[in-house]
Amino acid sequence: MIARTAVQVPLPVRPSAVDVRPIIPRNRTNLWTGAEQVRDELYERLVAAFAREGVDPLLLKSGPNVFPAWVRFEVWQPTGENGITRRSSALVTIEPRPYHTHEFEFDVSYTRDTKERTVKRVTQVGDAELQALINHLTREGPKPRFQRFREASFQLWREKNEIRMLKKDWLATVAGLCMAAGLFALALPPLALLFWAVGIVLYLKITGRKALVRNEGKPDSEPRTLVRVDSWQTVLFHLGAEEAMVRERFLGALQTGLGKHCRFHSERVWYWGLDGKEEREQWVLTTNRAIVFCQIYRYGEDLYVGWDGHLNRGQWVEQSVGSGIDRASGDPLTIMRVVPGTQPTSEYDLSDLSCLMEWTHAQLVKLLKQLLDEKKIDQEIDFKIQRAERGAVVRSGGASAEGGAVGKIRKAFQRTA
Repeated sequence: MIARTAVQVPLPVRPSAVDVRPIIPRNRTNLWTGAEQVRDELYERLVAAFAREGVDPLLLKSGPNVFPAWVRFEVWQPTGENGITRRSSALVTIEPRPYHTHEFEFDVSYTRDTKERTVKRVTQVGDAELQALINHLTREGPKPRFQRFREASFQLWREKNEIRMLKKDWLATVAGLCMAAGLFALALPPLALLFWAVGIVLYLKITGRKALVRNEGKPDSEPRTLVRVDSWQTVLFHLGAEEAMVRERFLGALQTGLGKHCRFHSERVWYWGLDGKEEREQWVLTTNRAIVFCQIYRYGEDLYVGWDGHLNRGQWVEQSVGSGIDRASGDPLTIMRVVPGTQPTSEYDLSDLSCLMEWTHAQLVKLLKQLLDEKKIDQEIDFKIQRAERGAVVRSGGASAEGGAVGKIRKAFQRTA
């Protein structure tokens, strides 16, 4: 019997494939992310300005994944008579303009004595503009004056905020003029033919150019349009003092047990309480379209622990900013940016969320049972999850962007930085 040895033929080495999938790249240099930094700076400058005035207003700002970013304040000034106030408010919205000379524009809306005014395409909202706005709303000063970008071609006194890398397509203009000149020169056939020949040559040159598209990218996270699914919560009696320890242990579980395909971060939320704004902090766990919010709060002597899971229908979609000729290559170029939109969710997204919710619930159950055992506390806790009907959830998340959701979409708490 002849022994046979297998001969392994090495496979040819193939170069790594170039990723040409139609996916908008994520980065932290896009203007939506930059707008949040501008928002935070504007908020801090307002805090300082009101502190100098000795006034304590209601001052709010949009949270993460809320687009466009904004800052708002409201003032109710006592008039000296019991229960009578003069009310005023202002809202500053930050509009990103990718690839423009100025990357951000502002819309300023303010109300005093029930009279509302909106100023669009403001060039900047600096300390002087903020002080003038505050003086107008709180001290009855003159109307604030804002520098604005040009909105119409005849507004020559305003600065023009144009796309930096585009220029006019003079080649197409000359080709059109040559074809038109040929019509007017029909009385002189040789001249008309010359114009048409030049126009046709230019037209062929135009059709041979490459059409390019530029997009600056999208943020790391999607905009939020949430559909609430499952939840769970409980109260541990006489364990309020252990809030910091429970938070620390849960953070350790996130750092060591959460898979690489999942992310987590701490996030502050604000909401309307009985007498103004209330702020708290919670953990946010995400994977694909699944989001789970975890709360660990002290209520007097007791400790509240809970979580709620959501499907996120929010998605970045492309929107055209402008088109023309690229100054560098000379080819036609379309400038795109991303804007908040929605996308239907599916059973696979629901599976991602179910996995994330079950993992979160198991970690909290384990942590709380250990805590009760350590403290020798005999308390019955209902660990049963409050589950939504799955068919209704899929129908709610599966509606089109134009039609809106079929089911009720819960509006989540506002997130602060």
